[in-house]
Amino acid sequence: MYQTGHPVLCPHKETKMDKRYIKVKVTLENIILGERQNGHNCPIQHALTCMGFHAVKVPWNGEKGVIRISDPITNLRYEWDIPPVAFKWLVQFDRGEEVKPFQFVLDLDKAVTKPMLRGKTVDSTKTAQPRVKRTIKHKGLRPITFM
Repeated sequence: MYQTGHPVLCPHKETKMDKRYIKVKVTLENIILGERQNGHNCPIQHALTCMGFHAVKVPWNGEKGVIRISDPITNLRYEWDIPPVAFKWLVQFDRGEEVKPFQFVLDLDKAVTKPMLRGKTVDSTKTAQPRVKRTIKHKGLRPITFM
């Protein structure tokens, strides 16, 4: 259930939040679907997406990594440093070593929030503009609407 007073990170699906934590479970299915050395398609990203979070990315450079979740309702991006247990697991996965399902916790109070502008982070001196729906029309094709 959502915690009162906290921005809705996942508006279309309830997530398991205990107090101010998000418990992330990486399953065997997430591991099978994940790609090595791809922060847009790794098992941790799959696990968070399956929980219903939006625009999840898990980029890392071999020394440090972050977990990013975007909230289209509040136009905010939430970022956490990858917890040590998850980072160690991710390094093993990317090296091609055998890994098992595991779980870790993200503390909502430790998330760094940044405003977003059309899917991109803006510096804190600017005001983020809300996303608007746009429609593209092509001759002979049906219109495409996106944010």
